[in-house]
Amino acid sequence: MTTFGRRIRAARLAADLTQTQLAKRAGIAQAALSRIERDETYDPGLLVMAGLAESLGLSVDTLLEGHDLPRTPPLRSPRRKRKRRSPLELRVVALEAAVLKLTDGLRAVTARLDAVG
Repeated sequence: MTTFGRRIRAARLAADLTQTQLAKRAGIAQAALSRIERDETYDPGLLVMAGLAESLGLSVDTLLEGHDLPRTPPLRSPRRKRKRRSPLELRVVALEAAVLKLTDGLRAVTARLDAVG
């Protein structure tokens, strides 16, 4: 079984990113990312996980469970100049997407339970 830290490290290396590059994209300190990859951080928090997932072009589920879901390409810098989002704004967007996924999952489970009962 791979740990969360190992999955982050594997995904970072697959994306050909350094710890510094990924940390900057996710809006966290490089030292914090290093601790996460070494499994020295018990619970990095949902916002950090969502920021890392978005920065790597993966779902939070993939990072948490290690499922081999199709990989989406990481966000690339646009050619035209536009306002850059702050790391906090990126985290909020990623968190909103995670909440929507969880809500859809709960609806599916509720529908199954209603069908059974």
